[in-house]
Amino acid sequence: MKDEDIEVGCDYHDINSFDQLNTQNKNNICLLHVNIRSLRINIEKLSMILADLQVPPQIIGLSETKLNKKQGVNFSITLECYNFLHSDSDTMAGGFRIYINNSLSYQLRNDISATFGNSESLWIEVCICNKKCAIGVIYRHRNNDIQSFTHNLRETLHYLSNSKLPFLICGDININLLQQDTVVSVSNYVKTYNLYNCLELITKPNRITTTSSTLIDHIYTNLPATKLTSGILINDLSDHLPFFVTIKSKISRKWNLKSCNRHDYSNFNAENFVTESKKP
Repeated sequence: MKDEDIEVGCDYHDINSFDQLNTQNKNNICLLHVNIRSLRINIEKLSMILADLQVPPQIIGLSETKLNKKQGVNFSITLECYNFLHSDSDTMAGGFRIYINNSLSYQLRNDISATFGNSESLWIEVCICNKKCAIGVIYRHRNNDIQSFTHNLRETLHYLSNSKLPFLICGDININLLQQDTVVSVSNYVKTYNLYNCLELITKPNRITTTSSTLIDHIYTNLPATKLTSGILINDLSDHLPFFVTIKSKISRKWNLKSCNRHDYSNFNAENFVTESKKP
């Protein structure tokens, strides 16, 4: 069976079950992404999530930091035990941060970012399981034409394919994957990934309101399905639920971790949280 024929399980997780995935094998590498809807406003909420984890994610991708180049200020927000790269936006929306555990070596890949046209993206290269892997965080503005975006995506995937480089692409794409069977532009977007044998790792709604449930935050990869565990974290960090992928690794690692007090989530029920969030 080919990887593209395998469906990777995607479940909702509370903070405890998410943490258990990473404590089972501390050599694994976890990538967490969230549309943070303003880093200035929500940095404390993010810090609280990390404080509640025995093994925090090694890579954290943030979209819509809302840090604007026109502000003329490089707003430096650090997280203990992490290095960070950033790309501030030309607009009042958008903007990126990638926080990387300072035990993990990485390289900025501006050459990949340059292939993505007028959408915002930030790319790094890290070593996973003794192999180089490209990780990209992407934000598609709502007014960016989906057809043009898909064309730029195809060029990027072609570039990565020619480079023989495994990759993970994540971000707030503002394309509702729940419409892939009914909307042509969404279907063409998904088919573009399929052409390069990519797996769709987030398959359940990750933006839930009182009136709608959409799947607009995505992770796609060409890594083997057998090495991956993905899911959605139930948390009110922003109006987008954080989502993650954990990559299995047998390579011994020692992560730099912060020791601190943690909250008790033993009575938390993820299903009840999702149900309650839909109520007016």
